[in-house]
Amino acid sequence: MTPAAPPGAVPPAHVHSLRRRLTLAMLFVFALGLLASGAVFLSETRETARSVYSRTLRQQARDLLDGLAVTGEGATLRVPAAWADAYARPGSAFAYTLFDPAGRPLALSPGLEAPLPRLDIPQGGSFSALDVVGPQRQALLSAATPQGLVLTIGRIDPELEALAETLMEENGEPFAVLASSVAAALVLVWFVAGWSLRPLGRAAREAAAIVPGAPTAHLSPAGLPAEIQPLVGAVNGALDRLAGAYEAERRFTADAAHELRTPLAVLSVRLQRAEIDGRADWAAIRRDLSELTRLVNQLLDLARKEAASRAEDPRTLAPVDLGRTVREAAAAVLPVAETAGRAIEVDAPPHAVPVRGRADDLRDAVRNLLDNALAHGGGTVTVRLTAETEAVLEVADEGPGVPAHLREEVFDRFRKGRAASPGAGLGLAIVRHVVRAHGGDARFLPVDGGCRIEVRLPLEAGS
Repeated sequence: MTPAAPPGAVPPAHVHSLRRRLTLAMLFVFALGLLASGAVFLSETRETARSVYSRTLRQQARDLLDGLAVTGEGATLRVPAAWADAYARPGSAFAYTLFDPAGRPLALSPGLEAPLPRLDIPQGGSFSALDVVGPQRQALLSAATPQGLVLTIGRIDPELEALAETLMEENGEPFAVLASSVAAALVLVWFVAGWSLRPLGRAAREAAAIVPGAPTAHLSPAGLPAEIQPLVGAVNGALDRLAGAYEAERRFTADAAHELRTPLAVLSVRLQRAEIDGRADWAAIRRDLSELTRLVNQLLDLARKEAASRAEDPRTLAPVDLGRTVREAAAAVLPVAETAGRAIEVDAPPHAVPVRGRADDLRDAVRNLLDNALAHGGGTVTVRLTAETEAVLEVADEGPGVPAHLREEVFDRFRKGRAASPGAGLGLAIVRHVVRAHGGDARFLPVDGGCRIEVRLPLEAGS
């Protein structure tokens, strides 16, 4: 078994910090959000730049088409003075090509060696979509005229990329604010997680301070997150069960030591007297040993039953026919009754009386009731079992009975109705423990004469 780490010890390397995990998870989510936002922002910025550039080229095309003259002899394009220098300049970034309806070039800008490509214009439209081609990133746009001619405008200029960058710079402030907010949120998550988990450290210190023999020790749920409250409740429940088990073991040890002391002392005196006198009262020694054996067996049986009841839920046990169990217990003690000249009468239903439980423990409980009636009672022992809303077992005899003020006390360990009566006073303690461990109870019934003990157990559902 690995020993528990002392309070305040550094956790092993393989133990992960919940606080760090939460922060990293939030960082991952925020990073994905920032990347997605950045991609959308970049795409929209580029699309906006293309739209602005497209509008610029469309205006340029309109200016050129204002100088278009179409006659029967052909078409001529007079470039406005505002654009003439731009197209005539050597190595100009501006160019145009005019196409006839058949797609043949009619006019080219000065210095243009090959016509620009003619772009497709949507049906019923006036302009084509903006297209950027070639290693020089030449922007092209075609415009249609009413006469069926097509003018293609070309422009080699890095302004498209520059415009996109400018738009990003101008509109990037919200993105910077978002990034700053994310950073602030991560810092806040780190401190909030640490603040929220601080009560767990207090609970860990409380748990480390719990020692055996402290039945009221519990973890305080104050300040703990709602998600941790069920765990604290389960731990406190486990502590209650452990405290109960510890108390039962302590009581068992104290009771056993107390009850064994007297018979062991008597046996020791007999043996010492036999050693001194040279004569042993073997009948008395055998009787003392028999009583010791019976006492030890009853103590061990009670301890086993208590351990079993703590480990199992009676609702999960298999059904047991209580009628059969009663008849088996009566048959087991019949030889004792016949030796004592007593009779046992059993009245049980012919059909099964199912209850959930441990058959051996229920049989021992019934047998202890019968042994108690044979040892302390008188006359005929009557056993009656009925089953209506629950199973009811009554064991009665014709003896002197138990005084009313002692009818609860005799169910305690080592408590007898009469101090001089035989036995150790464990039989009825075993009976009540077994019955209560099976969800029922045992008690004395008030009667004018004799003794009657009633046991009630829940019937199996559906019976």
